[in-house]
Amino acid sequence: MKDAGEIKGGLQTRLMQLLGVSERTVRIYKQLSEQLTGREKQHLMRGKLPFVQARAVAAERNQKAAMLPDFEEVEDNKDKNLPANNGE
Repeated sequence: MKDAGEIKGGLQTRLMQLLGVSERTVRIYKQLSEQLTGREKQHLMRGKLPFVQARAVAAERNQKAAMLPDFEEVEDNKDKNLPANNGE
């Protein structure tokens, strides 16, 4: 499976068909897997955390993560904005 959550290739497509799941379902479960904590996943599996609520939490965290700037890029830009040390 690709990192983007898309299923590509004959083998993956066939497995998706055999399991009876869509690409959307794969993306949803991938997001849950990446964004929920271990404890939240346990609560979800035990029925203590409703699936709809788990999806909302995961989607919110995913959106926040997408809005955060790339740390390395921010640090590089900070260095560029510093005045040059001309031996003063």
